[in-house]
Amino acid sequence: MDHPERVALEHLRFRGFSSVVYEPDGKKPPDFLVDGRIAVEVRRLAQTNGTTGADLDESSIPLANGLRGLFASYGASEVTRFIDARFSRPLPKWPQVRRGARRFLDAVQTGQLPEGASQTIAPNVALQYVCSARVGGAAFELNDLDDSDWGGWLLGEYGRNLAFCVAEKLTKIRPFRYKYPEWWLILVTQPVYGLTKRNISLFRKASHVAHDLERLIVVDGGDPTCYFEIS
Repeated sequence: MDHPERVALEHLRFRGFSSVVYEPDGKKPPDFLVDGRIAVEVRRLAQTNGTTGADLDESSIPLANGLRGLFASYGASEVTRFIDARFSRPLPKWPQVRRGARRFLDAVQTGQLPEGASQTIAPNVALQYVCSARVGGAAFELNDLDDSDWGGWLLGEYGRNLAFCVAEKLTKIRPFRYKYPEWWLILVTQPVYGLTKRNISLFRKASHVAHDLERLIVVDGGDPTCYFEIS
């Protein structure tokens, strides 16, 4: 079972289904059978369809992982400071981002920057000190990762890739549709983005895709309880 399938399984359990069978017919559709009648196929929501050559993960995932790793290097503290990151493409190399981010975090930690302070730490990358709380734990937490390209070319890529993924799955399951009365498709996003309210709203605007499935569901790859459906 791969990561998208594990996320889908947790999502189905979150929705209250107790009878969920993995690969009921072996290595052919569906991926899951729910309550003996709902066939569920799962796919990672591809982030490039090969027509534009754009690989959205290659830039965003290293940035997100790098920031989280840098934050963790500050260790534990009685006061946790929450930081927002905002970026757009093209992104600079990670060493440049790390140097700028470390200067920003050091200034926050020593009280040189107040809550609400925001700085561009490298070309196309900015951090904001949102707030602090005496919750104990990590000295810094990444509160939000805001991709400024949402709503522009990135949103268009997601809309096109959504249609591509749905069409691919519909072709794959067509020979097996007769076996079960209801078919769902769960598309799992990359955890780096997260289905924030803003992203869901924007995503819906680009999510007009023809299908004859009973349910088409987009699930956050980092939080199986966060999802929305496309009619």
